[in-house]
Formats: sequence, structure tokens, C-alpha cells
Amino acid sequence: MESLADIEYNFILKLKETSEIEKDADITYAGWSLGSSIGLEMAIKEKIFNRLVLIGSSPIWETLPPIPDDQLHDVIIKFIFDGFSKDITPERLQWVKDNGESMISAPTACKADITAVHKFNVIDKLSSIDIPVLMIAGGKDYLALPSRQLTMIDGIPNSKLVIISDEGHCTVVGCPEKVYVEMEEFISSLLKKPEIV
Repeated sequence: MESLADIEYNFILKLKETSEIEKDADITYAGWSLGSSIGLEMAIKEKIFNRLVLIGSSPIWETLPPIPDDQLHDVIIKFIFDGFSKDITPERLQWVKDNGESMISAPTACKADITAVHKFNVIDKLSSIDIPVLMIAGGKDYLALPSRQLTMIDGIPNSKLVIISDEGHCTVVGCPEKVYVEMEEFISSLLKKPEIV
């Protein structure tokens, strides 16, 4: 996970060094699941962005079981479909059926991701994050447990937690509009200048 975080961290540095973005650019990093763990690693390392949005995140992934290679594909497909609330619209469910396979990495990449998250544990480092953090969690997420969200809200000084009660781990696809609204409100609230009276 540290290696993945280093790749993204160095990518942002390169964008700043080559002036593709300004050195003091206002950046929000948003990550879902594994991507949120990468964001946590980067935020712990050094301030490279201004705020962090964690969707379906966890500071430790002990709930993800080992999966035999010959069952990997079927388990991940089941995980994708089980990650949605029962309230998903018929149109969105059809979209998932049509696109679910394309959401899965190659088996070797999936296995590497699972190996990486099994070693991930930043619980003791959360207090070193010194940027605003928004956590968006599914109330029925059995991978990034709601209890782990509470661990993060207690550990990260400037953090906010939004739980979407009927969603599982796939909130970004199950209810993208709700996720977007929460992110937009979070970012807007931090960009507002205080009024001078």
C-alpha cells in the first residue's frame, strides 16, 4: 500500500514540478475502498493535497477473507452485487449487470490488491493526518465496517462522517448522486471565506 501511495504522491509532485498544476494548487483527493487506503497513506506521509474524501474506507481490512485463486472471480462478482442496497433502481441494477465484469481487475491484480490490504493497518497513525477528511460509509458495508469509520472519526482530528444507512460497500455506484452532494458540500464548506464583520 505504501508503494501505491508513493506512486500517486510522486505523480502529484511531478504535476507540480512541471507546472501542469500550480505548486500551491487546491487539491481534493477522493478514494473508494483500496483507493481510500492509498489516500490515507498519502495523508499520513505528508501534506500533498488540501483535503481527503474516503468512501468505503477502513484503517485496517481484517474483514476481507483470504480467497482461493480458483474462486476469486466469482467471489468478487458476488461482492460487487452484494455491495448494493436493496433500494437500487432497476436502471442502475441493469447498469451494474451490464458493466460489472468491467469493474474487475485481472485475477493477478485482484490477488495483489487483496494481499496489500491484508497487510494494511494505519490505526496508530490516524492522529497525524492534519487536513480535513470526509468519510462516506455504507451502513451495511461488511468490508469497511461502520465501527471502523468510528475508529477513524475518533482518530483523525478534523474529520466528518456521513453514513448512508441502506448502502453497502459500493456506495459510489449504488448512490453516486448522494456521494457527489456530500463531497460538494464538504469542499464548498472549506472554501467559503469567513465574513468580516
